[in-house]
Amino acid sequence: MRFSGNSQPLKVLFVGSVNLNKGVPYVLDVARRLGDLIQVRMVGQLGVSAYGVSQLEQHVELLGPVPRGKVWEHYAWADVFFLPSLNEGSALVTYEALLSGLPVVCTPNTGSMVRDGFNGIIVPARDVVTMCEVLTRLATDTSYLEYLRANVAASRDDCSLSCYGERLIRCIGAPGSSRYSPEVGSVTEQILLWMILLLCVSVFIHGFFKLSRLVQFPFLTAAAFLPISFRNSMPRYTISNSLKRLWQRRY
Repeated sequence: MRFSGNSQPLKVLFVGSVNLNKGVPYVLDVARRLGDLIQVRMVGQLGVSAYGVSQLEQHVELLGPVPRGKVWEHYAWADVFFLPSLNEGSALVTYEALLSGLPVVCTPNTGSMVRDGFNGIIVPARDVVTMCEVLTRLATDTSYLEYLRANVAASRDDCSLSCYGERLIRCIGAPGSSRYSPEVGSVTEQILLWMILLLCVSVFIHGFFKLSRLVQFPFLTAAAFLPISFRNSMPRYTISNSLKRLWQRRY
């Protein structure tokens, strides 16, 4: 942790595959421009050429892959986490960094939970000038860095696995959430599941008993009305309910 008046460089951590998608050229460019103001450590599988490795080694501490259980030691070492990705889904390492108490500097492309100016800073992809300005401020303005760290600590639970599960259930539309409608959502799911079941039955009958689709039609039509006629007594095996039960059973 840095304190006011500390002359040590800002410790910047990168965790992930060392490749173009993760924005590694921009990490190198930032490290080259800021020089002794920051100390960059990169942890992860190397995915660049031998020339790229030689360039990185001149400006950053390139550790390569480390055992998963040892990664947390590097989070504990750092002052800030830096991930200038060009292409991600939702980078797990940003969650890990926040859980470790680190402010995160990243691009919108990381799909992170970072709230710009609250528990980290979001910078435009490929914008090395802005990246340098942000890291320079964090290296020289200790009070701002501590402000971000305090907010990270206060919002740490938002990145937990249980909170992620709750948000997933709310997005799907579980009972009790604002998106859930037992009159629409669950009935629609029931009908879709029932139609899939009837389709499977139809294929089985046609293949096993050699009955034509025309002969099957009146029976399948009658069966299609069963969930409507008995919808109040049928169990609600909806997709959202099933996911919730699986999540509660697992965690």
